[in-house]
Amino acid sequence: MWLCVSVCVSQCVVCNDWGVTLPKSVRAVSGSCLRVPCRFEIQALYEADLLNCSKGGIWKRGSGSGQNVLISSQSKDKNIIPGEIIGDVLSKNCTTVFSRLWHHHSDTYIFRLECPNQLKFNFAPDIHPPPPQLSAPGVSERQTVSLRCSAAVPCPALPPRLTWLLPEGDMEEQDQDALISIVSTVTFQASASHHNQTFTCSVSYPLTEGGSTEPSARTHTLQVLYAPRNTVASLSPPGPVSEGQAVTLTCSSDANPPVQRYTWYRDEKGQLTRRGETKELLLLASKAERGVYLCEAHNQRGSQRSQPVALDSDERCLSLLYIICGLMVVLICAKIILVSLTSSSSLFDWSRNTDD
Repeated sequence: MWLCVSVCVSQCVVCNDWGVTLPKSVRAVSGSCLRVPCRFEIQALYEADLLNCSKGGIWKRGSGSGQNVLISSQSKDKNIIPGEIIGDVLSKNCTTVFSRLWHHHSDTYIFRLECPNQLKFNFAPDIHPPPPQLSAPGVSERQTVSLRCSAAVPCPALPPRLTWLLPEGDMEEQDQDALISIVSTVTFQASASHHNQTFTCSVSYPLTEGGSTEPSARTHTLQVLYAPRNTVASLSPPGPVSEGQAVTLTCSSDANPPVQRYTWYRDEKGQLTRRGETKELLLLASKAERGVYLCEAHNQRGSQRSQPVALDSDERCLSLLYIICGLMVVLICAKIILVSLTSSSSLFDWSRNTDD
């Protein structure tokens, strides 16, 4: 469970000369420790008094008259909220480490000096630690990519753990920065195969009494820009076709951004003749259209040509059809003649003359 700390300056005698430097918002894991960086300024006339205030830092709960929850003159374990002011108050450093915070500690807190100087912290509960910050720029193929994952370090004594889940497997890298945040970076060379792949970074926080929080994750889907690839020209129907039959040539390609333009060429004795600029090219098979065709896919990143595909019209099919038709005509005519002869023979009576 997270605690969010909002910071403001309490009332002071002459506010023009009083000031404090603090992060606007500090988060803590319930059951873990929290480091609050803190520096302050006072009026010049109180500088001498500050020399006697090495143990004068006090954290109060609720208001200036509220309960003292942390007193720098006491050992950290005797305080209501265990902790200590680790900064040198004489150097105007009020940095404090709270050893263990729980959800019920959510409240407003004020830091006081004997001179006095007051700060308010507003703790607001949350159920789960926030996910880490994951940043990744838009990338192009063959470009070096750095995915950066970062998370806040509320307590340097118990730094969080960052874990990567990558398409190729698990990887973990850590680099702590100024005790405030922890950063993990994964570097690789982008390829078309990384397009639309998901990269996940998760964070878990150890607890003071052992164990850790449930991992909280953030996922990024990588977008890789690349020129057309796997460009293929195909015929439908495939193989030799009859003269006059419709044939569709289709060009397909994988690209990001998507293919903007397709161009069809016919190879005429080594010379490419442009035949169209559509994904599909419709032709009627004939001797004139026979030949080798190929297509080219284009986008902003480049272009790629397909392997050639041959369109072959089979004239033998047409010749065979003519032969079959001719034979059928001959057979029909022969049948008609035979029927005619048979009918004619029935009109005559034949006899044999036996006289000498």
